[in-house]
Amino acid sequence: MFANQPSSRWYRWILAVVCLALTVPLIGYIWTGLYARYLQDDYCYSVFLRGDNFFTSQWNSYFYVGSYSANRYCLTLLIGISEAIGRFTVGLMPGLAVVLWVAGFMVLFRQAARLARMDLGWLEVYALSAALVYLALYQAPNRTQVLYWRAAMLPYLAPLVTQTWLVAWTLRQGRRGKTGILACIGLALLAFLAAGFSETGATYQAGMLGVGILAALIFWGRKQTAGKRFLLPLGAAMV
Repeated sequence: MFANQPSSRWYRWILAVVCLALTVPLIGYIWTGLYARYLQDDYCYSVFLRGDNFFTSQWNSYFYVGSYSANRYCLTLLIGISEAIGRFTVGLMPGLAVVLWVAGFMVLFRQAARLARMDLGWLEVYALSAALVYLALYQAPNRTQVLYWRAAMLPYLAPLVTQTWLVAWTLRQGRRGKTGILACIGLALLAFLAAGFSETGATYQAGMLGVGILAALIFWGRKQTAGKRFLLPLGAAMV
């Protein structure tokens, strides 16, 4: 409706400048991550994983408490994949985490806007997502541990990234109103992955899903169809 008005064009230009300004520090975080190297526990995990074959290490990390806690089985999984590909992946993982987190927020905001029947363009969605990620990383009390140290980034930042995608997928399924068996399996597997990075992330995730299920039951009890649509994807993730 306002496509031909000068104010609309100015708004797009200002929004583009904001997006560019937010992208610069994120690129800085990614570039700094390229210089990340082994630190402390990275050596321990490397020796632990090389003591056995890859699949046996994953099995033991889930079913047994050995050198490292069994409630961080996805930490062993991701470090195992990193070790299998090569040590150069240590410098790529911080950048990958930043990109996936921004992309996850973009999908989440897009789904939330559609659910609320709001018209948000991609520039607006990117600006919101980049601002949140930048603010979170900027205010981190120890950015080295949060982002650049692989053995600490995976237990504490990786759950936030995967849980962002989990919420986005749940919103999409609830908005569509059709959650098939494959979507339920996918949600359950993503939730299993997200909860396996650390006990802290698993506790937060269980609380988040529990509140979501409670809200869905309340809405369903009030004869609102939204509650019924969200109950199945939330329940699959909780399982």
